[in-house]
Amino acid sequence: KIRCVELDIIFSTITELQHYFKDNFDLVINAGQLRLCLNGKTKKDWYKELKINGVMTRLHWERLN
Repeated sequence: KIRCVELDIIFSTITELQHYFKDNFDLVINAGQLRLCLNGKTKKDWYKELKINGVMTRLHWERLN
């Protein structure tokens, strides 16, 4: 399971997450890039930006057990 911290939404799979962001925000989530972020393999602690309440916000992700 994966949680988007800023939106406080939990997804069962990366595919579910990808469909949600494509359908609701027209935002493409790259599974490989998201996995790198979740595994701490990048220098940044966020992946993708989304306008929330008119403000561009960096999205943070956490893997849930």
